[in-house]
Amino acid sequence: MKRRLDVSKRAEKDAIKLIEKNGYSIIDDQSSLDCQFTVDNKKVNYKIRADFIVTKGGKKFVIEVKSGEKAPDPKTPATRRQLLEYAHAYQADGVLLADMTDVVLREIEFDINRTRYSWFDKLKAAILFTIIGAIVGFVIAN
Repeated sequence: MKRRLDVSKRAEKDAIKLIEKNGYSIIDDQSSLDCQFTVDNKKVNYKIRADFIVTKGGKKFVIEVKSGEKAPDPKTPATRRQLLEYAHAYQADGVLLADMTDVVLREIEFDINRTRYSWFDKLKAAILFTIIGAIVGFVIAN
C-alpha cells in the first residue's frame, strides 16, 4: 500500500513537468469539489478530488494522473467512470488524462462536452421555422 502511494506521489510530481511542457498552466492541485446526488428524495453529499486544474488558451481543464499497467488506459472502466464524473462535476472545457506510464497527456472527450441546446434555444428555432413556414405558405398561396 505504501509503495503504491509512493509511486502515485512520484507520478503526480512528474506530471507537473509533463503538464507544463505541453503548455498548460496549473491553477490548482488536489482540487476538491463538494458534490451531491439524490437517492429516494434524500440528498447524499460527497467530495471528489482532481489531481490538477489547468488552463491553456483561455480554457480550463481537469487532469487526472494515472500510472501502472491498466489505470492509464481510458478504456479501463474505473478510469473512464472517474473521468466522466470529473467532466460532469467540474464542468471544465475538457478533461485530460496524464498517462505517466507512457508519459503522455491524453485529451478525453465525452458526448456530454458537445453543445447542448437549452429549451429557450429550441423555442427560438421552433418560432423561426414557424415564421418561415408561414411566409412560404403565404407566397405559395398568392
